[in-house]
Amino acid sequence: MTTPDTSQDLDVYTTCPTSAGNTSGTDYLKAVVDVARWTEEHSCRGALVYTDPSLMDPWAVAQATIAGTSAFVPMVAVQPFYHHPFVVANTIASLATMYGRQLDVNFVSGGFQRHLTSLGDTLDHDQRYERLREYADVVRRLVSQASTTHNGRHYQLARSRTNVRVATQLVPRYYVSGSSPASAAVADALEVVQLSYPTPPEEFVGRPAAQRGRRGTGVRLGIIARDSAEEAWRDANDRFPDDDLGRQLHNIVQKTVSSVWHRDLSTRADQQLTYADNYWLRPFRTYKTFCPYLVGSHSDVAFLLSSYLDDGVRTIVLDIPASSDDLGEAMVAIERATAMASVKIQVASDDRTY
Repeated sequence: MTTPDTSQDLDVYTTCPTSAGNTSGTDYLKAVVDVARWTEEHSCRGALVYTDPSLMDPWAVAQATIAGTSAFVPMVAVQPFYHHPFVVANTIASLATMYGRQLDVNFVSGGFQRHLTSLGDTLDHDQRYERLREYADVVRRLVSQASTTHNGRHYQLARSRTNVRVATQLVPRYYVSGSSPASAAVADALEVVQLSYPTPPEEFVGRPAAQRGRRGTGVRLGIIARDSAEEAWRDANDRFPDDDLGRQLHNIVQKTVSSVWHRDLSTRADQQLTYADNYWLRPFRTYKTFCPYLVGSHSDVAFLLSSYLDDGVRTIVLDIPASSDDLGEAMVAIERATAMASVKIQVASDDRTY
C-alpha cells in the first residue's frame, strides 16, 4: 500500500439537524442556523445537509445556513431520483451568485427502501451507482461549462445551460458517499473524494483496495471528547441512553436497506463492545443517528483519529453537535490528532490553517 500524502489539509464539516420530529418550522430554522454558526465559530468548513423525501428540502436548508453565516459552506446531499441534474446545477449557480458563496455536493446513490419504492425507483444497488456516475458527471458539466450536451442511458440534454455561470472560485467540491466497490469505482471515475462510515481504525486501514477511492477518503463519525474518559462516557450515556424501542426500529429498518455500510455497521453493532474500545455504536444501534462515535478523553480520541489520518483521511464529517461547547471539545481532539499526523486543519474563510 502506498504511503498517504500527509502534506494535504484536513477539511472538517459538521452535520445540520434534520427536520424529522420538528413540529415547528421556526424552531427548526433556529436549530439549523445555530449549528451553522457553531460550525463557523469553530473554524470548520461547513456542514452536511441531509436529503430524504421525508425531510425539508436540502437546498432550502442550505440557503438558510448561508444567510445566517459569513463563511460557512453547506455540503448538500444529492440523490439522482429526487432532483433532475439541471435543477441541481441551476440551484448551485443561483445560490453561489446571489450570496457569493461556495456550496459543496455529496452525491448519494440511494436511501430508505420504502422511500425509493414509493417514488418508483426500482434500480438495484450497483445500478444506482451506475446512474449516479452519469448524474454527477452531468451536474458538474452544467456547473462548469457554458453549455452541455449529453446523450446517456439515464439523461439526455441538448445545449443545456444554467441561468448564470459559477465563478471558478465558487465551483463546489464534490464527494461520493459509500463503502462498496461500486461507490469507490464511481469516486475514482469522477476523481472525487469518497465519504464512508468508518469501521474501527485497525479494520479501516486494512480494508480491500477495491473499497478505497484513490482520490482521497472522508469519514463521517461523531465525537464525544472531554478532559477525562470518565466525563466523556458520562456525557455519552446521558445523550444516548440504551433504548429498546430504538433497537427495534433499527431492526426493522435494517431489513429494508441495501447499503453495504449499513449492513456492516449493523453486524458490528450486534457485537458486545466495551467502553475500552472508544469506538461506540450504541447511537447507531438504537436508531439515534447513522454513524459510529469515538468517545473518550481528548488524547484517547486523538489517538484513534490519527490512525485514520495516517491512512489518508482528509475529510471528517462530524455528527450533529449538541452545543457549541460540545463541538469545541471535539475540535480539541481533532487538533491533537492532526498534530500527531502532521496534517493541517483547513479553515473555510481564508488560507489560514491550524
